[in-house]
Amino acid sequence: MKGGFSGRVLMRTIGGGHEIPWPEPLTDNGFVLHKDYRMNGFSLTPGGKPWYEVQDKTYLAWLADYLPRHLPPLTTEQQRLADDHAQSGRLSGARIGGIAGWYASDGVVRPTTVFPPDFAEAGDIESARTGEGGYTYEEYVEYYQDVLEPDEPLLTREEWFLDEFGWLLAKEEDERRFALYWPDFIRLDEANIVFGRNTLRHEPPDAGWRIYLALVLRVIPDQAARIKELKDFYYHWHEMAD
Repeated sequence: MKGGFSGRVLMRTIGGGHEIPWPEPLTDNGFVLHKDYRMNGFSLTPGGKPWYEVQDKTYLAWLADYLPRHLPPLTTEQQRLADDHAQSGRLSGARIGGIAGWYASDGVVRPTTVFPPDFAEAGDIESARTGEGGYTYEEYVEYYQDVLEPDEPLLTREEWFLDEFGWLLAKEEDERRFALYWPDFIRLDEANIVFGRNTLRHEPPDAGWRIYLALVLRVIPDQAARIKELKDFYYHWHEMAD
């Protein structure tokens, strides 16, 4: 991918030959860490209800045992990531937490663009428009023109809208998979993300990231060390999501 998308990971190509990148927070060194909700087990209270104090020692101890034991078949991309981690050790609870928190933080406000239903087929950039009160391309330029490194170009207006469409596609897929694998739970909303509040039946912040955490924990035999990785995940999730 060229221009302002240089170095970004391609999600798909739509009408008009427009390339759609994965949302930047979901990528790391050329790999995609798309949220995956297949690991949907949940610890229960003695009364049989979900244990919703997701950061207390009971939940973390349960999660530290559950994740290495229940890793599902990996997708091709996840296997690539697992192979890379086996060689480099790049993944960690802290690193995954930072990615997850960054995605949650940006995901509260992205996308702010409204696309027509046929946008993917037609690829008509002129049909995209910023929603009421949404973050505009002009605001993006005003903020980032003094922030980016000299060798890191700003997105063009066209790239800006294509980037927004990538957010839309990724979040729509997240919602579909969450509804499929966690049907009795409620998605994290802005209040949960900003204030870290989780109530009974709310999506735990680790839900979509369990496969990546399992790749880290499965080679750690000591439970205390596994719990530390999970604590690191939650700490960095909150740091980035707040």
